[in-house]
Amino acid sequence: MNAPRTIYAKGLLLISIPLVLELAFGLSLFCLQHYYQDKLKRERVASEIIFHANEIWINCSEIMLLEAAYSFLGAPKQPIVDRTNLLHAEYEMLAKLVADDAMQTQNVENIRAYTYQAIALTNRLKPLMWKGESLSGLVAGIKSTVDNFKAAYDLAYPILPAIQNFAKPEFIVYGPMSIREVERAARMVDQVVLVSLAGSTIAASLLFIYFIRTIKRGVTAIVENTERFRRGEELNPAIGGGDELAQVDAAFHEMTDEIKEAERTKQAVLAVISHDLRSPLTSVLACFTLLGIHLGETGEATKAAIDQEERSVEQLVRMINDLLDLEKIEAQKLALERKMIPIEKVVEMSIIKVERFADQDGVTIRGASSDAEILADPDWIVRALSNVLLAAINVSARGSFIDTSIVRFNQDVEIRVTFASTIVSADTLSAQFDRYQKRESGFGLELPLSMEIIKLHGGAIGVSSDQAQRLTIWVRLRSTQSQVS
Repeated sequence: MNAPRTIYAKGLLLISIPLVLELAFGLSLFCLQHYYQDKLKRERVASEIIFHANEIWINCSEIMLLEAAYSFLGAPKQPIVDRTNLLHAEYEMLAKLVADDAMQTQNVENIRAYTYQAIALTNRLKPLMWKGESLSGLVAGIKSTVDNFKAAYDLAYPILPAIQNFAKPEFIVYGPMSIREVERAARMVDQVVLVSLAGSTIAASLLFIYFIRTIKRGVTAIVENTERFRRGEELNPAIGGGDELAQVDAAFHEMTDEIKEAERTKQAVLAVISHDLRSPLTSVLACFTLLGIHLGETGEATKAAIDQEERSVEQLVRMINDLLDLEKIEAQKLALERKMIPIEKVVEMSIIKVERFADQDGVTIRGASSDAEILADPDWIVRALSNVLLAAINVSARGSFIDTSIVRFNQDVEIRVTFASTIVSADTLSAQFDRYQKRESGFGLELPLSMEIIKLHGGAIGVSSDQAQRLTIWVRLRSTQSQVS
């Protein structure tokens, strides 16, 4: 017999075998109960047969005595009628009890015949009274009465052996042996119940252990491979087998291979972007800068076209740099060099970094003042905030203002960049923090990179809006006091 291969089959085995054992023990108890129930029924019927047969014998004897008293002494007739009716009822009851047994039915008919013949003879008894008869006539009458009574007695006497032909109850015949049998049956029932409980418990325990061990093996293997995959280690071989956990483990191995292949493909693409695309774009950007210097006084249209192309190339280079930095953060290869820095200085350096782009778009950025300090990597925290400002510049209308403010809480300091935009809503802007979200017009990877940098510093970033339909990108960082404490 092959072992079950699926968890469903193992669970079905775990449930079915104890149920089968319980069914077997239950059938055993049912058969034992049916046997003794049938036996008790036979005992009851035999007792009733003996009882009613004895009642017939007693009634027959009493009728004969009553007939003699009636004939000899002139006793009342009614008791004889009552006893005769009772005798008929006893016969009917006895006939019903032995209806299924032909021999006992015949025995009842024999008793009935003897009884009624004996009673019929007692009806011939003559009263012992002197009515002017001759002495010889009186003697003849007495002799006739004695003969009839003797004949009736001879007919009634065989009733007793006929009664003894009925089956007697075993508890009457065997006495102590029947008691011992009852005690043995009680012990047998106790043993069957104990064996049933013990057998079911042992079978269920063994099956449960088998079930748990087979499942634990598969679960442990999957968990261990998950941890090895998280640590970047080689996975253990697949556990094999045909159950669902083995299929999950095999699928996990296949998924891991696909992820590794996708990672290799991604690294190859990033290598191409880093070496074969970023370097030429950097050279092109330098050429545009030199071109703007050497052209000198040129037409405004030409200069605007050169500036636009230079900005497009610069935006492309910046997006490539953001993409590579995101991959560095994801690979946990970015090391922060934290030190104390005034939050006002961070805002000022970030504004300076994007001021040229703000001037080109005709947007004014207003700074903020605060004496709060944070513990952060200056270059990366400025990179994060300048990306936030750059995103605000890209969606702000020409001639608008971008306001920065610093709000201190008990343990946090929050930098807020507030601006008005008719291009995007707060929900659209929030969605741009997802690096895999479709990029809206004017957005690159600035916000996803800012979010990852802020998270590395233990902070948070988000978007809110007010009733004036102005958007606010807020950056919340831990203050110096809470970090020291």
